[in-house]
Amino acid sequence: MISGSNAPAGKSKIQFSVLSEKVDAYFAWAKQKYSQVTHNSTIGKALAYSINQEEYLRVFLSDGHVPMDNNYAEQAIRPFTIGRKNFVMINLLMVQRQVPSCTVWSKQQMQT
Repeated sequence: MISGSNAPAGKSKIQFSVLSEKVDAYFAWAKQKYSQVTHNSTIGKALAYSINQEEYLRVFLSDGHVPMDNNYAEQAIRPFTIGRKNFVMINLLMVQRQVPSCTVWSKQQMQT
């Protein structure tokens, strides 16, 4: 499974063999549980997705350059998601400041 220049050496090779066993055990468990749950349930859909993506989820075992998590991607988009939340809050504060003046203006219009 692991070969060529991407193969880990020494301690990493042992960690990869243990990790490979755990990944195999997970997919065996997922396939067993999938046959026991309703396929349209939330857990059924999650298991189906995992089973359907098995080939792609195992890539990190065969290519040493592929990380087993997506922390780099998560860290890269974090500023955008935090900024989005801040912008939503700023917009809410601006609306809250504007609403009382709109209410006063509409009451004045109704009185005339």
